[in-house]
Parts: sequence; structure tokens; C-alpha cells
Amino acid sequence: MSDEFMKIKELLEKKTGRKAVIKKMVKNNGTSYTEIFVEFESTNTLPVINLDAFYDECKAQKLSIDEITDKIIAVLNENTSESFNTEAFTNFSLAKDRIIMQLINKTRNQELLSDVPYIDFWDDLVLIFKYNLSAGYENQANITIHKNHMDEWGADVDTLYRLAQKNTPIIMPPLIKGLNLADRKIWGDKACLLTNEYDFNGATAVAYPELLPKLCNQLKEQSIIFVPVSIHEMLIYPASKDIDIWSQMDYLSKRVKQINQMNSNADALSDFTYAYSDGCML
Repeated sequence: MSDEFMKIKELLEKKTGRKAVIKKMVKNNGTSYTEIFVEFESTNTLPVINLDAFYDECKAQKLSIDEITDKIIAVLNENTSESFNTEAFTNFSLAKDRIIMQLINKTRNQELLSDVPYIDFWDDLVLIFKYNLSAGYENQANITIHKNHMDEWGADVDTLYRLAQKNTPIIMPPLIKGLNLADRKIWGDKACLLTNEYDFNGATAVAYPELLPKLCNQLKEQSIIFVPVSIHEMLIYPASKDIDIWSQMDYLSKRVKQINQMNSNADALSDFTYAYSDGCML
């Protein structure tokens, strides 16, 4: 923990008279962030702030540690009444309808996967589970479900998967959209994107039940190649009938690997491509 964060923690405790907690949280592909919250005994809510992003924004405004602490207190107080009732999460009969899934890379998330339930999906991809607090165009909030949550619920990974398959397409409806002009120059006119209505963790839509045959039918294609350009979207590339599909997949894998090397590691999904042909994954 940095000296600045420690000073903020101490000031928070002094000014609020409450215990302040700072935690390091693991995100996608081994990236992490620091969160801070204050324990309020009188309420069943827990407003949390991403301290890394908050601190950087405040420092850009040339605020002092004392001023940053005051802003944190203001945000915490403002959001306490809006935060969710924790019973909605701890009570499985209430939580089960908000359990969704997210597609992530298996190799790049070994630390996270050691502590969360997951289902193997395609080769280097797995599905983890989250509790959805809110879904919207301007606000997305989820709690990653860990093994201790599953145990406290008395649930198992198959139950989570069954619920997530049902809930995720409802909470995060799938969406197919065209490419912008710049992307069409890279991928061609026939390619399109699979995501969800909120463009957030949209690549997960490829795991929705019965979606693959529906895609082929909608696009009128016998074989399609999936290019995981990020965790937020999956490029759908109609396979050419004139070129061996494995050669096409190899070429596209090289392209997506280049994209991953240029973009944020936190949003990368895979360096490989996948194909669905004649009703089967290749």
C-alpha cells in the first residue's frame, strides 16, 4: 500500500470515526485495482470506491490528500442510501435471479481462478460467475462470485452455470451490429460484431444457449469464425468456401494477437480464433 493511500485511510478513520478498509482486487488477466470502503454499522450497505482511479482523477485536479479524503467521504455518504441491501446477495433465494456469467481467458487468470468457481468453455476460455447489481448503458456493477460465496449459498458450480445460462441473455441481451468504416477496412464488409446491448463483457454472448445455430441461420452462413477482439465483443467472420477454414483461422489468430499486443491487457480475451461449422465447434 502506498504512503498516500495509507494517509487517506488514516484520515478517513479520523474524520468518520469508522474503520476504513483498503483491499487489492484482482481483475481480468491478472490486472488489479485498489478499493476502499468504510464500515457503516447502522446500515446493511457497502459503498465502495476504486481508489486508484479516484486518486488519479483527484491528483489531476491538484487536490491535496485532505481534499481527496473529503471527496471520498462525500461520495460514500451520497451512495450509502443507494447501495444494495446485502441480504439480496447473501440470501440465495434472492440472489439466484441475478447470477450471470462472464467469458475470460483461463491461462491469464490463474490467480483469480484459484478462488472462483468456473466452467471450461473453449480451449483457453472459461466462464466465471457474477452477481449483477445493475445493468444499464451508463452504469454496470457486478460482484464476482467466489468459492466462499458458493459454499455459503449451499450451491455448486453446475447450479450457478444453469442459472447464469438462463439469466445472462435476459439481463444482458445479445446484439449483432455492423462494423464502422475503419474496422471494415481491416476485417472486410461481411464481418460483424457479437456483443450485448450495453457493449460490456459482450463476448460472453457467444456462450448463450442455442445462439450459435441461430447466428448461422440469421447470417445465412454454414461456417463462421469467431475472433475474440476483446472481452466486450466477438468478431463474427463468415468463413470463405474457397479457402481452407484452418488457414483462415490461423491468419485471423495472427491478426487478433497483434490487436491484443496493442490494446489494454485488461480487455484482452484470447490470441486464438474458433470456428463453428455444420452444427459443431472445430
